[in-house]
Amino acid sequence: MSRHPSKCALLSLSKAVKKRSALKKYRNAKRGERRKMKKKKVILKILMSALLLPLMFGTLFVGLQTAATANGRDAEGDSVGSQAIGGTTGGSYEPVLAASTYGSGRAVVAGDHNWIAEGKHSWCLYYDNLELLVNVCKWLYPYLPIDPSDPTLYPHVAIDVTRLHSYTPDFTYAIQALLDAGFYHVDVWSSGKINDPGRIPNPYYVILIICWPQSAYSSNEVTAILNHVSGGYGLLFLGEYYLEWRQYSGGIYPAAAQPIIGPLGISINANELYDPTDYETDWGPEWPKIHTFPVVHPITTGIDIYMPAATATLEVNSPAVTIATGDNDTYVISGAVGGIVVPVDKFGLLAPYIGLSSTILVATVATAIYAKRVKRRKEKQ
Repeated sequence: MSRHPSKCALLSLSKAVKKRSALKKYRNAKRGERRKMKKKKVILKILMSALLLPLMFGTLFVGLQTAATANGRDAEGDSVGSQAIGGTTGGSYEPVLAASTYGSGRAVVAGDHNWIAEGKHSWCLYYDNLELLVNVCKWLYPYLPIDPSDPTLYPHVAIDVTRLHSYTPDFTYAIQALLDAGFYHVDVWSSGKINDPGRIPNPYYVILIICWPQSAYSSNEVTAILNHVSGGYGLLFLGEYYLEWRQYSGGIYPAAAQPIIGPLGISINANELYDPTDYETDWGPEWPKIHTFPVVHPITTGIDIYMPAATATLEVNSPAVTIATGDNDTYVISGAVGGIVVPVDKFGLLAPYIGLSSTILVATVATAIYAKRVKRRKEKQ
């Protein structure tokens, strides 16, 4: 007995509906599994990025800091190319400016020369630097104003840069400040010898400014300088912090200074003063704002802030007196006594860090590519 046609149709339709419903459930289940897998992969990638990216950038940062500080400057300063092996020591209230007498004359020594120079950054225009220069020179030659009717009294100032080989400073503002203060003329000596005819000893040059000698003066020149000061004239000796001096003087620091300033009771230390709190924010802690003046002295009259552009500290002994110092939280970076000069290649220092960062980056990309390939294989299966 055959089934009724309508019953057969209904049975087939029921089977088809059931089959389609089962297929739909299967597909929905697969979609759910894929969504879960995708979410897991996204979470995994986020976790990997959270772990690897800080490591990569931290590695690069450490590398950059290592390369910068190995050159004696942070990333914001001017690199100096090499440094002696040294360390950090205490430096609170370390002298940076001192005054002395020698025979009938007077002398002032500073641990930095940039504060009177214009140069590329015009350090002389910062704070009270030019006013300090005028005060120093008026103390070195306390006979202003002059009698204009007597030309033999016209006071000349000489700035000697014959031993400064790395660059030629611009003293335009400093010269104008001295002329405005009453000095008759300012000469800048950039060649020859300090004791050439017409130079010192010469009563016209009432003040001699020696700017950062990178090579030593001859014994005859040293004798001429000391005799000039002893005869009643003034000397302003400007030094530099140890890395710059060593780089440009072939490692003889401080031999260029000591024969001249040693007899004054002053020596320049092989270091650099830092102030972590009172510094010029455009530059960094090695540009300290000097505001501590331990004695009342004509040199610091009306001076609130003296800002050297990276300075060495001084050793001050009798008859010299300390005029200006760092404050209570300053510290010094010192060069090792008898140390060596180590040439520094920034790229060489960065190379291991760049290599490690590159490896991390390549590993991350390779992991992502591998994950995509596995996903495609599963989808094909």
